Amino acid sequence: MNMSIDYENPWIYNGKAFESSDIGDAFGFVYCISCNETQREYIGRKYFWQFRTPKGKKRKVKSESDWKKYYGSCPELKEEIIQLGKQNFSRTILSLHNTKAKQTSRKPDNFSSKEFLPSHLATEHRSITTVTSSQDTSEKTIMMLDDTDRW
Repeated sequence: MNMSIDYENPWIYNGKAFESSDIGDAFGFVYCISCNETQREYIGRKYFWQFRTPKGKKRKVKSESDWKKYYGSCPELKEEIIQLGKQNFSRTILSLHNTKAKQTSRKPDNFSSKEFLPSHLATEHRSITTVTSSQDTSEKTIMMLDDTDRW
């Protein structure tokens, strides 16, 4: 892995900053964005690639998405980022996936990606989903809340 990172507040995967050269065959990833001040966490998914039809063309073109500068789609999370600044958030890639279908199936059950939760609540043992990376044999367990405890 290259020691010079070409983007601000890099995504961390397996303890190391993640770069374009690390994508390999992956289509996308499941991630956790954590606020270092409030301890709240947001879990979602993002694709490394986008497919667009250029103006005046008929075929779609594959290009790298905006994953490096992505901070989630949750309005509450976006507001907290504006208030506290990006430097107060950590971004972790939980698992990489080679197809869109596998990425979707690995997203935690009983979970809406629009939720932004206090991390102390996210550790309660109510609904447990195991996310296994397609490129890593270790398992990571994410503990989610039931619907009554979400915001």
